[in-house]
Amino acid sequence: MQPNPADAGDMVVGWLTKVAVALLLVGLVGFELLSLVVARIQLGDAGASAGSTALTAYAGSHSLSTAYNQAEVVAEQAGANIVQRSFRINADGSVEFTIRKTANTLVLQHIKATEPWTRVHTHVVLEPNSFSQ
Repeated sequence: MQPNPADAGDMVVGWLTKVAVALLLVGLVGFELLSLVVARIQLGDAGASAGSTALTAYAGSHSLSTAYNQAEVVAEQAGANIVQRSFRINADGSVEFTIRKTANTLVLQHIKATEPWTRVHTHVVLEPNSFSQ
């Protein structure tokens, strides 16, 4: 009995389809994880910028609300926001707050069960001379 050449073609197409689907899934998972990592890195940078802005604003005005408002503007430009009740200027002159951001993902942010995974936050403590070297 001779093999049917059409059967061999179907096997190759089936195998290529499985490989393509597997690569698509690996790529999607990789993109989602990369989005979370990038959001965390961006959040650290936004926190440092917002903290240094708050310290500068506080040094000029000695107003906690002015320092918070200036820091919030910087955070919003980075797509983040500062938890207002966490914001404080300590007795040693350092600023302390929690900043948060939602990572832009293709799938995770649109599924109710996984949406909380896309919310990243970090606690920032910045001392007065830590940003001016």
